[in-house]
Amino acid sequence: MKSARLVGVALVVKALTDNKNRAASEIRHIFTKFGSSLAGQGAVTRNFKRKGQILVDAKSIEEDRLMGIVLEAGAEDMQVDGDSYEIITEPTNYQDVVDALEKAEISAASSEITLIPDSYMTVTEKSVASQVLKFIEALEDNDDVQNVYSNLDVDEALLAELEQQ
Repeated sequence: MKSARLVGVALVVKALTDNKNRAASEIRHIFTKFGSSLAGQGAVTRNFKRKGQILVDAKSIEEDRLMGIVLEAGAEDMQVDGDSYEIITEPTNYQDVVDALEKAEISAASSEITLIPDSYMTVTEKSVASQVLKFIEALEDNDDVQNVYSNLDVDEALLAELEQQ
């Protein structure tokens, strides 16, 4: 697992490879190409917490009912995130919450154990957001990279504008 900072944006890169030297070299090349450098192992990871994250379509269930189900099952937090409810759990309670949702016949739009940043870095400048998103995409395109976690926060309108380019 390697990490980096680009304009205050923290990235954690998880890779799985049969050739550590080749993978490190390729990932280091991507970092250099985008004007960043690798931090020491764990240097950025400490700014992220391992959590269960479950997204449920907000149209599929009433908020109070869902909150009762997930909190009783051991969820840590639930909040509205756009058109969905985001449920956060400790990894040890993740499966209990997933099982409670299944028992209540509530389907999740997505469900995983992931790394969630302690704080987010809001990027409002179009050129910076574009560069960081291209950087993340280049990392994700590498065959050895399994996941890229980031504390990047880009406004929905700016994201839509960048997608149209």
